[in-house]
Amino acid sequence: PNYKIMVQSVEKRLILSLQSLIEKVVYFYTAENTSPDLAVHEIRKSFKRMRALLKFYADLPNSFSIECTLQINKYAKNLALLRESYVNIQLFDEIISKHIIISENKIGQLKEKLLAKNKILIEEQFIKKIDLKSFQNFINKFQENIKNGDFKKPSKKEIFNQLCISFFKNYTIFQNYKTCSDGEYLHKFRKKLKRLYYQFEFIKFQNPKYFELKTEQLHKITEQLGNDHDLYIFLKEIENEEYNFNNSEILLIEKQIQHLRELKLLKITTRLKQFFSDTPDVFNLKMEKIFKIS
Repeated sequence: PNYKIMVQSVEKRLILSLQSLIEKVVYFYTAENTSPDLAVHEIRKSFKRMRALLKFYADLPNSFSIECTLQINKYAKNLALLRESYVNIQLFDEIISKHIIISENKIGQLKEKLLAKNKILIEEQFIKKIDLKSFQNFINKFQENIKNGDFKKPSKKEIFNQLCISFFKNYTIFQNYKTCSDGEYLHKFRKKLKRLYYQFEFIKFQNPKYFELKTEQLHKITEQLGNDHDLYIFLKEIENEEYNFNNSEILLIEKQIQHLRELKLLKITTRLKQFFSDTPDVFNLKMEKIFKIS
């Protein structure tokens, strides 16, 4: 690809990326031939990517990115429980059915409860709770702002600043990282790393040699942290009294999940050390050279 042309059109690429994400969200909100679980997964990914790119507008004197991010957060929040419910069903098959010794009859009953909960969430969180008219108005306004250029576009200087800020925040969290860290702590860490991943992925044409390696490292880290969060949420769900596990069964499940988490966190720790081999000062200097910031 002609990277020189691509570098010169960074602002245009940012707009086109946001437009593409809007179209993807609208498609999956309205698609009739797609399962709700897949639609929710794709919509949430698009929302996360949009929020990461909107951060590049944060230093500019307009409220465009703040307003849009708040709206996106509202819509995305409605979908989180549904996504977790779907993943819980998958983990039930992988962990309970294969590794925990309980009767087939009880396994069947528990699976039915998870499926029923998922069905209710589809109806309440995805079908009924999403106000499509309100959402469409938001999307239309978003598209209008982009099309009409009613806001100042970020230059490479603003993009450089946001990358440095994002890296610094993640580096700071990493200094307190431990393999035994709480699941919620790791989830918050993952969200910030995921934002940096999307930003690196967008800007990697600036210096493919540097960003492609870092993007791949972040992809592996965030995927593994995502798997850890799924296990953490699944355990919280299974510990609920409605599933009628006895104490010995709960203990077996806890041990199995903790074992899986420990294995994953060891790999994550190694990869995090590789990714954060540069301090923020070193990272900033590299970005200055890449973006030619004097």
